[in-house]
Amino acid sequence: MLLIYPDTNALFGDPLLHFRGKKLLDVLVPGLVEVRLSPVVLGELKRQVREQAEKTKNELPRVIRKTLAGHTVDYKIFNPLVAEAQRLLDAESGQVLQTLLEKDTCTLCHWPEVDAEELTRRELERRKPSLESGNQSVGLRDTLIWHGLLEILGNLEPDDRVVFVSKDKGFIDGEFLHDELIDEIYEEGLEAESVEVALSLPEAIVHANRFLNRISQREADIRETVTRFLRDLVGEDWLRVAPRSSGFTTYGIEDATIQDVDNIEVLEVEDSRPSTCSARADFVLEGVMHAFTYENDFNFGLDLTMGDIEDGMVWVRFTETVILSARVEYESDLSGMHVGEYELGI
Repeated sequence: MLLIYPDTNALFGDPLLHFRGKKLLDVLVPGLVEVRLSPVVLGELKRQVREQAEKTKNELPRVIRKTLAGHTVDYKIFNPLVAEAQRLLDAESGQVLQTLLEKDTCTLCHWPEVDAEELTRRELERRKPSLESGNQSVGLRDTLIWHGLLEILGNLEPDDRVVFVSKDKGFIDGEFLHDELIDEIYEEGLEAESVEVALSLPEAIVHANRFLNRISQREADIRETVTRFLRDLVGEDWLRVAPRSSGFTTYGIEDATIQDVDNIEVLEVEDSRPSTCSARADFVLEGVMHAFTYENDFNFGLDLTMGDIEDGMVWVRFTETVILSARVEYESDLSGMHVGEYELGI
């Protein structure tokens, strides 16, 4: 059996399973592919939804008033709709992962059996997955998630495997678990080879599909090649890697640097050689825009990272959903696989 064990960041963008999370539900098969969910992850996601709902509730009246400013329409006529929207937002925290938890293929794990002394010692010794923040170490919740994984590994059948879904630097070094965490697995008398790492939920779904023999080795290799290609764009200038894109970015920023590439999902792979494929990913970009535009036109979805409104220009960070169209070239024996011609667009 293949067990998918997600960290909080794997589900952070879709805690209600309205988008990418739906595809996770599709690959779950009783006794073959199932989910093991940490209570820490569930609690963190509920907090996320609760805090976001509170923020949205407070923003709704202001946005409506601002939108109708200068018009003859009285914003108060929207008050009943706003009240109903606020009520629905309050109810959302009770729906976090509900469609997943209702399935027989999902088990909500118990709290790991680890004592306070062990938790304290790990943090004082700054052992992974704890991270340093200034002169302190942080990572209590991550440590609980880690001990939950160790308990899962301790209860595996001989042919079972676990896909740990995380990109948290406390756990992951590049694309693998930190060496000291691998060593800890062995020290506990467990098999580190039973753990695979996926950096995102779509990647975990590829692992599941491969396990179920629903995709060929060729298609799996193409998906991995495309995923790695997109990850390697971090640090590049957007205009260099996407010179043919139209409209550049949603916010009119023509020159931006790619800070991160997340939620990579290969959408389609053509059965040919070379293979034409498409993928979607969230690009975290950082660039410069006019302070006047930032302050007066729109700034929803923009994080001010540097500069002052009074200076005329500001640095902002934002996320764009990017579509990749690419040709993947390879030899008949699947060797030398790489992305050839490609195009990125918003």
